Amino acid sequence: MSESPVWIDVRSGAPGLPGPYLYESLGPYEHLKKLGNRQPKIILAVGSCYKRQCLSDYLAVSYSNIKTKAITFHALAERNMFLVDCELHERHELPRIKAEPSFGFYNTHEFKGMLSGITQIAHEIYFDLLAPFSSAVLLFVSDLGGIDAVTELLANWARRMMIRPSLVRPQVLLLFKDGPALDPKGVHQRISSRLLKFVRISDPTKPYSFLDMQKIIRDCFDIRLFKGGSLRRFSQNLSSMTAQAASLRQDLRFDFSAVHLRHILQSAIIHFSSQSSGPFNVYYASRSKNPVSENLGEHIGHLVRSTKSDCSTMVASALVMDAYPPGMHYFHPSGVYDELYQSILSQVERDEKRQGFCWAVKERFIQMADEHEKTQVSSAEAHQILMSRLAWDIPLSSTSCGFCLTRYASYTFDCKHRICAVCTVICGSRDEAWRYLVSHCPLCQSPNASKFAMKPPTAGNRVLSLGGWAPRNSWQFLKDLQRASGLTSMTIREHFDAIIANDSGVFLTIAFFLEGWTLAECKRHLTDLELRRSVREKIRFENGIEFASECVTHWNTMGVVLQGKKSTTHINQLPWPFVRSDILVNYDGGCYAKDLITQISDRLISYLFYIELAALPRFDSVPQFISLRVRCRVSPGPALNDLVKKLYARQVNLFYRGDEVSYTQAPVCTSDVIEICKNSQPFLKKITISLASMRSTIDIKIGTSDSQSQSISNCPYMLEKIISEQGLDSAFGRSDHQPQKQTCGSCWGDSGEGGTLETELNRLQSILGPLLSKSY
Repeated sequence: MSESPVWIDVRSGAPGLPGPYLYESLGPYEHLKKLGNRQPKIILAVGSCYKRQCLSDYLAVSYSNIKTKAITFHALAERNMFLVDCELHERHELPRIKAEPSFGFYNTHEFKGMLSGITQIAHEIYFDLLAPFSSAVLLFVSDLGGIDAVTELLANWARRMMIRPSLVRPQVLLLFKDGPALDPKGVHQRISSRLLKFVRISDPTKPYSFLDMQKIIRDCFDIRLFKGGSLRRFSQNLSSMTAQAASLRQDLRFDFSAVHLRHILQSAIIHFSSQSSGPFNVYYASRSKNPVSENLGEHIGHLVRSTKSDCSTMVASALVMDAYPPGMHYFHPSGVYDELYQSILSQVERDEKRQGFCWAVKERFIQMADEHEKTQVSSAEAHQILMSRLAWDIPLSSTSCGFCLTRYASYTFDCKHRICAVCTVICGSRDEAWRYLVSHCPLCQSPNASKFAMKPPTAGNRVLSLGGWAPRNSWQFLKDLQRASGLTSMTIREHFDAIIANDSGVFLTIAFFLEGWTLAECKRHLTDLELRRSVREKIRFENGIEFASECVTHWNTMGVVLQGKKSTTHINQLPWPFVRSDILVNYDGGCYAKDLITQISDRLISYLFYIELAALPRFDSVPQFISLRVRCRVSPGPALNDLVKKLYARQVNLFYRGDEVSYTQAPVCTSDVIEICKNSQPFLKKITISLASMRSTIDIKIGTSDSQSQSISNCPYMLEKIISEQGLDSAFGRSDHQPQKQTCGSCWGDSGEGGTLETELNRLQSILGPLLSKSY
């Protein structure tokens, strides 16, 4: 048996700080991670001296290294079985939280709301937080003050379960040192009597009877009694309880794998420390990284309004795809629908006056989900087959995705069906420049040649706002910006993800950025550029030029908002939120200095580079060496060759650091990098930095010297945010149905494997780098 450190503890705040705090060590989760998709059995034991004696005799638990009264986590000899050992209630005072840097091997959670004594907090942690996920709860009667005190404890637990029902009925074993004076029936009667007293005081208006209390207790617990005896008798009791718990969980479909249980436990701890009035919801916890679309009701309502035929089958299939991405635990479909979709679709039913719509969707949802689980068919694949069969009945929508029916559309197929960014990833394939090709429309199966440009998830947004009433000035601004970049094979349009255009900027946005005209071609049409009319179908100018918005060549490459005198046209819904941007270049036709153009150009070049994690980090030691990839948004070809040659000629360096005091310096481009890019390979630079926790920040810059460097995209970048945006912590599946990347032991190398030569060289570089190179 292996020993684990303290898992959960409670600490008071320091002077001037709030508190108390729930301390959560992350070390014990490594035991669950090793199990992978196997189902763990957790034994919750509450007591003190007699508990230690029994667990030492029966389960070979060693207490030689445990000095504190807390909640500890032990991996037992029996496969897949773990012991959560609870002695927190024995504390008489709380240690203060230490004023120290935040490290990655633990989390602290501030308690919110009304607080009570340490004993009550401990009992709530045991029974409200941990017991719902335990296969068996062992209560050592003599350690807890005798049968009367245990009766009080169980009655209080049952009272809280009346408000916040448990996931499954706990299997409780009362262990007596000297032998029980009561049989199980007598224990039930005592608890029922005590519970009746509680509820009559708290709610005297309800006519509860003793029989009501007995039924509630039977529904709340399965209680057994045990007097100290042979190891065989104890093992038989424990095996029987864990088997019964496993059967109950399987019937209710709460039989979580170790990977899923780890994330649910961490979510439950956050929920508990927030002292939320509502019960912990495992359905919402499983969707924390992939929440249900906020606009689900709006899009389903639009579909229902747009078609007179029954669309419940389409909606049900779309919701199954949303509810069960690869990696999701198979919750009972009825519970998923009731918790996540019922209220939204009931509102749609009322608003659109479609009686029976919500019930029809639920019936088909359950049927489809169970069928997919039995046949092991991907929910996305099944949905695509269904939608291609029913596409004739799907109205063309300029706003809603025609595939998932739940999100805003971002891209348009050649057949004019529209699709969202998430569904583009599900249905398409990507090149190195983050352009997706979906060869056939997933709705009508028509061939599609259009490519859909997408921003890398860890790259920031680059936004241009272009306007004013001096079109020649706007044209000159773009011309100067193009010249300052020094990249002849790459137009300035490739430096921006979104355009906000008004006044004369509308013409340049459509002609140059969307239609792909050259700046020389645009210059010939710079007279009389008042935007006369802007509607979805056509955009007309006074100079006689007219664009059909549905035929704009590059409207799938960036988000565009056109603001005319009387109307605003969204040629394309922005496929990503551009509120948080790397850069917002705002030009309204006025004068500008040459130095400003140079500064903007340098920043735009630095924002061509972004970072990715090689794998999910594991903070089993501090500091942790993290392997990063620096990538470039320019795809292999002449433009990338020009860029790396320019950076090489200017001797541009990379300055990077994590929690180190100084920056490590390395050249962005070497002769080897130039040769790799010449061979049509993407730019890639691997670096290693040192971080102490998930809240540590990664800072990477490029420049010719320490005084002339610019941050690359999204930097400084918090590690926790990179993990989330790269989708590395989506244990319950991703919205785009892409496979979850796993880490094996560490985050070294592309495969996540540790112990390679490259790993050791990276580690050595991170240690010796600051000593051998110039610091920044």
